[in-house]
Amino acid sequence: MAQAVAEGVLVLLLAYATAFGETITIAHFPYYSFKDRSRMYSVGSLFYAIYFFVSFPMFYRMDEQPRAKPFTLWRAVVDALAAGMIVTCLLDFWRIGIGGIVDRQDAASSGLPWMP
Repeated sequence: MAQAVAEGVLVLLLAYATAFGETITIAHFPYYSFKDRSRMYSVGSLFYAIYFFVSFPMFYRMDEQPRAKPFTLWRAVVDALAAGMIVTCLLDFWRIGIGGIVDRQDAASSGLPWMP
């Protein structure tokens, strides 16, 4: 049990570190700007890390278990689709439960950022 908890914590830390590193890297690209840079680094990186929370264990399952039944193309496709759906659900739970990282000025809009 302790090993499973330690592995879970390690995955969470590596996922956040990867997302934070990518956020720092993209922040220096001249075409990106942030309203609140510190919140983007901390909370935005946590939001982005959701992708890695799910994908790191999936890659581990595919690559690090040599005695297990080999992955077929179909099994890889099904696992990739499952990972995509898990990420989509977690991102939506975040959106509904926590919301955005900055206050929107156009609160009277439809609620969809791409629609006026």
